Amino acid sequence: MSWSRFLLRVAMLLIGLVGLLTAPDVVGVVLTAAADKPDSAARDKHGFWIHHVQSELQAGPTQVRVLLPSQMRHGKQYRVVYVLPVEAGTENRYGDGLLEVQQQRLHDRYDVIFVSPTFAHLPWYADHATRADLQQEAYFLKVVMPLVRSRYPVSEDADDHRLLGFSKSGWGA
Repeated sequence: MSWSRFLLRVAMLLIGLVGLLTAPDVVGVVLTAAADKPDSAARDKHGFWIHHVQSELQAGPTQVRVLLPSQMRHGKQYRVVYVLPVEAGTENRYGDGLLEVQQQRLHDRYDVIFVSPTFAHLPWYADHATRADLQQEAYFLKVVMPLVRSRYPVSEDADDHRLLGFSKSGWGA
C-alpha cells in the first residue's frame, strides 16, 4: 500500500465522514460558466466538471469541482462526499483532496459523487462575524450544496451527504 493511500485511509478513519443538514433558504448566486445542465459545465484537464460561481457570500469568484463515477446509471440517486480544501482559491501546494480521491478511484469504488468547492479566502469553514463577503459556512450550505443538488442526480437524504477533510480541512469536517 502506498504512503498516500495509507494516509488517506487513516485520515478517513480519524476524521470520519460527518453528515450535513442543509439550510432551507438559498442566497443569490450567479453561475458564470455553467448552465442548467451538468454537462454544460467546463471540464478541466483532470476530467472534473467545473462550475464557476459568483456569490455575495464570498469576496470573489469561486469554483465547485465535481468528480462523477465513471458509470453513471440513469435514475440512480447518488451519495455525495464534499472534499473540503486546504487553501484559498485553487491553490494546492499542500495537496488536492479531489485529485487524491481520483487517483485512489474512490468515486468508482464507492459509486459516489465527490465535490470540492473553493473559497475566496483561506478557508476556516465558519461565517465571519462582521464581513458579509466572508461567510464560508453559509456559502457552503446555501450555495454549494443547492448547486450540486440542482445539477446532479444526488440523494435528498441528509445521511447521503458527507464531509471529508483533507489535511488542515480535517478541522472543518
